[in-house]
Amino acid sequence: FEFTEGPAVCGEGNIYFTDIPNDRIHKCSAEGELSTFRENSGGANGLFFDSEGNLLACEGGNRRLISIDREGNVTVLADRFNEKKLNSPNDLWPDPKGGVYFTDPRYGNRDSMEQDGEYVFYLKPGYRELIRVIEDMVRPNGIIGTPDGKILYVADPGDNKTFRYSIQPD
Repeated sequence: FEFTEGPAVCGEGNIYFTDIPNDRIHKCSAEGELSTFRENSGGANGLFFDSEGNLLACEGGNRRLISIDREGNVTVLADRFNEKKLNSPNDLWPDPKGGVYFTDPRYGNRDSMEQDGEYVFYLKPGYRELIRVIEDMVRPNGIIGTPDGKILYVADPGDNKTFRYSIQPD
């Protein structure tokens, strides 16, 4: 491996993780057997399983958030905001309501960046509406919420801080 990220555990106890430079998602079975789950992963970084058992992935290289079902079918959940390509989705957290929070920083070359900044987005339950929920970070990266869906934590290495947000009912 060159640079691993995004560990996520499925309901069967298998651990999935990304190797960004090698463009792969790997799987370590509950018994310890290592395999390649997906080649050409679009620069996948953060991973998380939703309540339906689908693997959600931030494909930074492809600039999108996807879902991979148990049969390996890929569905694009979000790739644009206000008709402009996302920067490079990095990390995500599906909340208990069925929505997904994700960070969208931009590392490396910024020439093709269409968004006017780096933000945290929320894809509402049903995966049909994308809203920008945090607009004042330098470079949002890691993100996680509490199991009850009341608190959201977001790391901003661009500002050398981690923020804690109370999630409101709306």
